[in-house]
Amino acid sequence: MTTATTDWDTTTAMKNSGKVKKDKPVKINKWDEKLNEDTVGKVKGALLSIKNAYVGMVRQTSDAFTEIKATIPDGNWMAFCRENETGIADRTIRDLVACNGWLKVTSATDAQIAAHSVRTLAIIAGIDNNADREKLQRKIEAGERVSQADALQVANKGKKQVEKPKSKKELVGEILKLQDDLETVNEVRKAANQEVEQMRDEIALLNGRVVEQQRIIAALTKLGATE
Repeated sequence: MTTATTDWDTTTAMKNSGKVKKDKPVKINKWDEKLNEDTVGKVKGALLSIKNAYVGMVRQTSDAFTEIKATIPDGNWMAFCRENETGIADRTIRDLVACNGWLKVTSATDAQIAAHSVRTLAIIAGIDNNADREKLQRKIEAGERVSQADALQVANKGKKQVEKPKSKKELVGEILKLQDDLETVNEVRKAANQEVEQMRDEIALLNGRVVEQQRIIAALTKLGATE
């Protein structure tokens, strides 16, 4: 029987003139690729033990962390997460707390919950649209598996996409265009001011003519009255 050690050894040491030559590592696409049945069986047995231990622990762990968060101030809570008191990653702890409320309302079994990453559960719990969140919830409750990518796609639906940062060249181009636009505006404003000044001069001239006409009319009226 081929041993597990033989399966996992992806390089072959060869002596050549006193030097050790190694083959390039073999690319492995699936964890059970190139393994014999005995090794695969051992790994699957350990995997089953992990799954059995994990099932039912998601809700309990989420409740425990949520209780801790409610017990201590926010600053202490953030420090607690960072200090890795439990051996669980900071992000995972926060995700467990984030999905706690949703875990209490879903009818999904512990096994169905355990089939998903905590990150995926937190994303689903954080979906604002009730209809979209409940749609994914029903999938899980029906025994389907929702991937993190699927959850993210639903969560981001309708949200404004974050614009890609512009390059330095693009920013410089925009600045130059703004400067050109500003110069154009200043020229238009200058021309408009000149037109306003011209109109003021014309108005002043017309007012002078009106005053002169009024004087003439007044004189003619006085002359007519004396006759």
